[in-house]
Amino acid sequence: MVVSVKKLMKRYGNYQVIDQLSIEVGTGEIFGVLGPTGSGKTTLVQCLLALVSYDKGNIKLFEEKLTTLKNDVKKKIGVCFQENAVFETLTVYDNIYYFAKLYLKNKTKTEQAVDSILEALGLNEVKKVYYYKLDEGRQKLCNFACAIVHNPELIILDGGVSNCEPKMKHRIYEKLRELKNEGKTILLTTHSIDEAEEICDKIAIMDKGRIVASGTKQELKKSISLGERSRIRVYHITEKQVEQIRLMPGVFYVEYRDEILTVKSKRGRNNLLHLLKYFKDNEIAFGEIVSELPTLDDVYWEMTGKEFERGKK
Repeated sequence: MVVSVKKLMKRYGNYQVIDQLSIEVGTGEIFGVLGPTGSGKTTLVQCLLALVSYDKGNIKLFEEKLTTLKNDVKKKIGVCFQENAVFETLTVYDNIYYFAKLYLKNKTKTEQAVDSILEALGLNEVKKVYYYKLDEGRQKLCNFACAIVHNPELIILDGGVSNCEPKMKHRIYEKLRELKNEGKTILLTTHSIDEAEEICDKIAIMDKGRIVASGTKQELKKSISLGERSRIRVYHITEKQVEQIRLMPGVFYVEYRDEILTVKSKRGRNNLLHLLKYFKDNEIAFGEIVSELPTLDDVYWEMTGKEFERGKK
């Protein structure tokens, strides 16, 4: 395993930030830690990088137990922090060159690495622009370039890139997929369910410092009782009929609001067909039907009993 965390505990005063947290990230995976703002994601990253101490548990990076981050391990890691971690009064080129030079001592190789990453991320057009003059999307690209210019084995993105404009986000996602195909390992923390769905191979869902569920997207969705959610436009239905639907086998949630009947059913066959038969037998007029499989929102709701709070940043 590239990253192994076992029963990690971290407390600030009376607040338990990390609580019995365990994750394992293998070579060549894009692994996402998904959780709302304040769930402990950044503290986890800080513990992984030995930026803060932890109270109990074990961390291993590249099969080595973490006490302090040794230089040979540091060289294998690239980190793109949630906040800017570059020099605002340097140009894009000079920023990337500075971080490349920390690891690549040969001048020719350093220049080649910088030129390559500028080309790969489409930053050549702004390479002579001062960092503070860049828009937010290109600032994130510059931070990302600084994190990966030395060709690390493990790339950590704290906070993901969901807030970037689509064009910049696409560039980073494409580069992450390319790095994964090269055998690199990516650990991404994010508050965006859409981002986790799009880019991650495996996802650990985090809430109040704990991992409440972990696995591939398919495994997570199969782990809950919800089989499908149906939304049907119903022009008129009585409270008694809504209650009868609620009592149908496999149904565990029914809501009728603004002519939309929402029905959540447990796993099973022909749930929607049974519902439509009920409409026919009771002469209930209906229109558009939308049937959906479970989402990561549903997984979070079932595991925690609450809606996923999407952070603004």
